[in-house]
Amino acid sequence: MQISNKESLQKKIIICDDEKDLLFLYAEALGLKYSIITTTDGKECIDKYKELREKSPVDLILVDYKLKDMNGEQVASEINKMNGVKIMLISAYDLEKEKISDLIHKKCIFGFISKTIGVKKLLDEVSKILS
Repeated sequence: MQISNKESLQKKIIICDDEKDLLFLYAEALGLKYSIITTTDGKECIDKYKELREKSPVDLILVDYKLKDMNGEQVASEINKMNGVKIMLISAYDLEKEKISDLIHKKCIFGFISKTIGVKKLLDEVSKILS
């Protein structure tokens, strides 16, 4: 787990991905504008969220769909039960549009990003969700 040195920034984002290269890329790109906490599996993400929500709010969680210990939908559901922080699902897999729409409709997630996304598009999507 890595916490950026920009703790004074307003918006805090947890990024959860078991692919460390992508995790680093997302953290570097978003760390220019947001305070970033990284996690590499679902349990760590849930535990870190529980720990942080007591101290200061988390504004967004970016979670990979396919993790080693659980899938992103399970992570989103567990965190959503706590208070419904905004969650964006990330996946290299082509998920069914109906599944994504259902998760968004239930407010379990607020958006979906394909892992083929570029840095600018990632920044734009995160900014849109946080506005």
